[in-house]
Amino acid sequence: LYRDVDERVWSNSFKISVVSDARIFGGRYGAALAIPLILHQRAEGFLQLNPGQTRQRDNRSGLGDINVAPLQLNWRWNNHHLTLGESIFAPTGSYDPERVINLGRNYWVLTAPSRTHGCTSNAATRCR
Repeated sequence: LYRDVDERVWSNSFKISVVSDARIFGGRYGAALAIPLILHQRAEGFLQLNPGQTRQRDNRSGLGDINVAPLQLNWRWNNHHLTLGESIFAPTGSYDPERVINLGRNYWVLTAPSRTHGCTSNAATRCR
C-alpha cells in the first residue's frame, strides 16, 4: 500500500481512427487503435509494510497497454458529435509485481460501452 506518492508522467498516444459511411442505428460505424508510449514516468512514495514503512522510487519508459476499439458509432447534429463504443486493452505494457511503476496491467480489459461528446465551432457557430 503506497501513500504520499509523487508521480510524474510524460507520455504520448498514437491513435488511428477510421469512420466509414456504413450506418448502424443511424450512426456511422468506426474503429480505432491507440498505442501509448510512456516517454518518462517517475514515482516516489512510502510503501507500508508490517510493522514499518520504506520509501520507494522508480523510473520507467516504454510501451503501455494497446487499446483497440473495434466498434464505435458516431452521430453528428450540426456542430455536435456523439460517439459510443467499447474498447479492448491488450496487456502489451511491461509488468512486474515487484516494481513501483508498471506500464501495463498484465491482463486483458474489455470496457463497458462509453460515450464521448464533442462540439466543433468556428466564428460562425458557437458551442452551447
